[in-house]
Amino acid sequence: QHWSPDLGASTEFSLQQVLPTPCEKLRWHEGAIYGTDTRGNIISWKPGDAATDAQRVVGEGAAVAGINDLGQRCKLAISPSGNLFVKDYDHERFVSFENGYG
Repeated sequence: QHWSPDLGASTEFSLQQVLPTPCEKLRWHEGAIYGTDTRGNIISWKPGDAATDAQRVVGEGAAVAGINDLGQRCKLAISPSGNLFVKDYDHERFVSFENGYG
């Protein structure tokens, strides 16, 4: 039985690419999944979207005013209102992102 085919999770091995980059930390918020990769990026995508539709929320090329240079080792939390909180171990700081500002 397929319990979540849009995420690539099923009893069959489908070789479906779910994300364009490997992610270490994943969080769910209002129908989207947020993930941190090892390049200092936070990406977001919705289950069922193509891997190429993932959007960079924080990191190189993301539309963020303020801090946008996270290290490779980060932990991610999301508030009920959608603010992102990141513990950036490489730069020894705690960063919050609210409405595109870091």
